[in-house]
Amino acid sequence: ASVTAVSAPTPEGRSAAELRVVAERAGMRIRTSETVLGAVDRLQSCCVPGQSILLFGSHYVVGEYLAERKKRTAINLDL
Repeated sequence: ASVTAVSAPTPEGRSAAELRVVAERAGMRIRTSETVLGAVDRLQSCCVPGQSILLFGSHYVVGEYLAERKKRTAINLDL
């Protein structure tokens, strides 16, 4: 299992860098990504058939992914 932190596009959200610091203090090792789609792209490139990616957090994070996915699908880019 792996964890990737991203910044939520909202003023109340913590940055990916801040989340990394908190996680490391708790003994976790995580990666960060500038965007949700970038994180999912990287994770998909590492997955083997049958593995899943769990995307969770605020509606902002999930909404950003869904909006970007819709844009890519509209212009026929692979996801």
